[in-house]
Amino acid sequence: MLQELALVEKNEKVGPDIYFLELKAPRIASRAEPGQFIHISLGTIYDPLLRRPMSILNAREKTLTVLYQIVGRGTRIMTRFRPGDSIDVLGPLGKGFVLEEAEQNLLLGGGVGAAPLVFLANRLRAKQAKVKFFLGMREGELLFLKDLLPSGIDFFASHENSPRGEAKQVTDLLPPHLEQNGKTSLYCCGPEGMYREIARICNDCGDFSIQVSIDRRMGCGVGTCLGCAVKVKRPPREEPQIVRACVEGPVFRWQEVSTDGF
Repeated sequence: MLQELALVEKNEKVGPDIYFLELKAPRIASRAEPGQFIHISLGTIYDPLLRRPMSILNAREKTLTVLYQIVGRGTRIMTRFRPGDSIDVLGPLGKGFVLEEAEQNLLLGGGVGAAPLVFLANRLRAKQAKVKFFLGMREGELLFLKDLLPSGIDFFASHENSPRGEAKQVTDLLPPHLEQNGKTSLYCCGPEGMYREIARICNDCGDFSIQVSIDRRMGCGVGTCLGCAVKVKRPPREEPQIVRACVEGPVFRWQEVSTDGF
C-alpha cells in the first residue's frame, strides 16, 4: 500500500450523477491490479471524516481512472475536484481478480459497479484471452464503457427498461454463452443478488469458476475498523470464518462465500 498525492487531470460528468475521474498517481498506478481499489481523501474537511473507497476503472502508465456515482455527501463533494487539484490517495488496496487460463472469459457487470471489469478486460486481452463483456444498466447511461474496452471483445448489454422480449437483466444474456466445451471463467461485479442468479444458471454447466467483487462499507480500507466483514467457508475448517473485504477481498471465489452471511 502506498500513500500518494495525486493530481486531478479530469473530473467529468458522463451520465446522470455519474462522473469520470482521472488522477495522475504514477506509483499507485504502476502497482494496481484489476479488482483492487483506492481510498480517496475528501480534503481538509472533517464532515464526512472518512476517505471514500473507489474501484479502479483502469490504470496505465502514470494514471488511474475511477468511475463514481453520487450516492451521498462524500461523492457529491468529489464532484468539486478540479483539474490541477491535489488529493491524498491510498492504494492499491485489497486483493483483485486472479487471471485464469480458460477457453473463454465472461465478464458480467451491473451498473456503475461494473467499472473494475474494464481494467480486467484490458489485462485479459493483453494475454490474447477470449473475452465477452456483459453490462446491465437501467437505460443506456453506461454504454460509453464499450468505448473504453480494447479491441477483440464481444460486448452485450441489457436495459431494465427494455421493450418486452428483450433482455432486462444482465443474467438474461448469459445462458447461450455457457454451452461450450472447456473451462469458462466468470468475473462478476454488481449487486449481490446478481451473483446468486449467475451461480444458479451455471450450476449444471460443467467446468466453470466464478469470482465476485463484494461491496461493503470500508471505513479504513486497511483492515483495522472491521466494518467490512464477510463470512466465508474455507477448508479444512468446517465453520464459517469472518474476513475483511478490504484486505482478504474485495474479490472472492463464489463457492467460498457463505450465503447465510451475505
